[in-house]
This record gives sequence, structure tokens and C-alpha cells, in this order.
Amino acid sequence: MKVSLTYTYIHAEKLSEPTGAQINVNVQLTFPTSMNIVGGELVAEFLANVTSVPAFFTVSLKGRISVSASEGELKELQEGLKNGRPDPQIIQMLSSNVLFETMLLLRELGIPPSLPLPPPPQPQRSEDGRHYFA
Repeated sequence: MKVSLTYTYIHAEKLSEPTGAQINVNVQLTFPTSMNIVGGELVAEFLANVTSVPAFFTVSLKGRISVSASEGELKELQEGLKNGRPDPQIIQMLSSNVLFETMLLLRELGIPPSLPLPPPPQPQRSEDGRHYFA
């Protein structure tokens, strides 16, 4: 199975300056908004909205996911999507890619990552008084 992803619309907006308050991130993924099988590929469109609470940023992404596989696998994927049970691997891949793209866009807007970064290692002294990192 081969999966490819194309973004057709990207919008990111910084709504306010960061505050000291904890920021919660909401992700809404609507999948598929439309789908069809063309030339041995299942093509489905999706919409992703990522927002923060309190209202600090908003990101909207629209795109198309294409899956190439055998005819049987494509029919199975299509039935799962129609019945509201999409393939978990495809949803995981799509969600991971949407979150990665969102973090890149937020970085461009000057918004720090929402995941805490580990502190840098502290230098330690050896017996001879020199500094080294553990």
C-alpha cells in the first residue's frame, strides 16, 4: 500500500500574544469530505482544524490523501470510510502529518512549541577542575 498526502489549502493565524496560562490544543479531523477510486487509487479529501484554548492560534488545513493498493484493498478502504470506520493506520499517518505541519506553521508565526523541551545538560566538574557534560 502506498499513501501520499497533498495540501490544497493552508491557513494559520496568531490571534493573540502568549500568556502564562496553560494552552490546550484541540484537533478536529473531518475525513473524508469526498472520495472516489480513480485509476487504481483511492482519493479522499480531508479537513483539519487545530485551535487553542484560550484562543491563541488557529490553523486550518485542507488536502487530499491518495492510497494506491490492490483493487480489493481499495474497495475495503472505501467501505470503511463510507461506514465511518477508516483504516487506523491511515488516520494515524494523517493525524501525525497534520500535527507536524501545524507545528511548522506555528513556528513560522513565532509561537513556541506546546511540548516542553528538556533542560540543557548542566556542566559538571572533573577531579582536575575541568568542565564536561554528562
